[in-house]
Amino acid sequence: MTLARLLSDCQPASFGFNGEDVHDESYRRATKLDRSAFSIDFCPYELGIIDAIAQLLLPGTEHGTKGVRAELYKLNVRGP
Repeated sequence: MTLARLLSDCQPASFGFNGEDVHDESYRRATKLDRSAFSIDFCPYELGIIDAIAQLLLPGTEHGTKGVRAELYKLNVRGP
């Protein structure tokens, strides 16, 4: 996938300001690609990546489901 194709598939991205979602290109020019548009569903938990990160960030603790969380949410693209 080329960068031009990626950009054409993205939608304008809003940002939070005073508790509201705002779209203002004069402040932040950004686009997004929602999770539903991804062609893969990468899971870092299944590969042990989250466990490795938790061990580095929280050494000597029982981390289980606390501390480190990762989720495929969206891809933000910023630029011209």
